[in-house]
Amino acid sequence: LFEFEFQIYKEVVSAINKNVKVPCTGCRYCMPCPRNVDIPGCFRAWNTYYAYQNYNVVKWNWEDLGDAHQAKNCIGCGRCEESCPQKISIREDLKQVQSDLDNRALELNK
Repeated sequence: LFEFEFQIYKEVVSAINKNVKVPCTGCRYCMPCPRNVDIPGCFRAWNTYYAYQNYNVVKWNWEDLGDAHQAKNCIGCGRCEESCPQKISIREDLKQVQSDLDNRALELNK
């Protein structure tokens, strides 16, 4: 690539990465969760929310996971983190996912 094209490429990658909360690729190595948390689904919803900054865009995705598969069911066993090739702090990030998306849902329903 020419230097100019490479610079544009770097700027696009940087702009995309600014709105990615967690670098989950959806590989599912973290699954199955013993508490049935859909870890990649939770992270996909979180990343989508931050990409668009609009809860309505992710509402169906988050709420369709259902209570049984949301992050709030994580018991912190750490099994998922042992298998994660991205070395994501899954347990901590799941707490933030639940908090952020629940707060956005509450704001929307006021």
